[in-house]
Amino acid sequence: MNYISGYGEMIYENNNLYFGFWKNNKKCGFGIEFLVQKNIIFLGFWKDNFKCGYGKLMYKNNTDDKVNYGFWKDNQLNKIFEQDKFYQLLINIGFERYINIFNKEYNDIEKIGLYILNSL
Repeated sequence: MNYISGYGEMIYENNNLYFGFWKNNKKCGFGIEFLVQKNIIFLGFWKDNFKCGYGKLMYKNNTDDKVNYGFWKDNQLNKIFEQDKFYQLLINIGFERYINIFNKEYNDIEKIGLYILNSL
């Protein structure tokens, strides 16, 4: 059986997208997921297909945009941080190279995968 490992991009049948790293066919490491029909974008770390570690969740509803910076475990948001505290935590653990990715505007989906690869 062939497994996807390393960087890859996936477009699902429901048009959701994932750009990021895989290990044994599972999202693992840094990645960006777009849930198109729900207007949700998650940027952050994954383990065994679950959000796990630091991440940023952006979503739109009928009235405004929401952003949560936090720490996930087993797909659940465990702790929410203010943006400055979140970035300081990334610096403290040696992940400052990810800050540019978290600050990026994601209007041009076609360029995101290349941007991730060139940034890490």
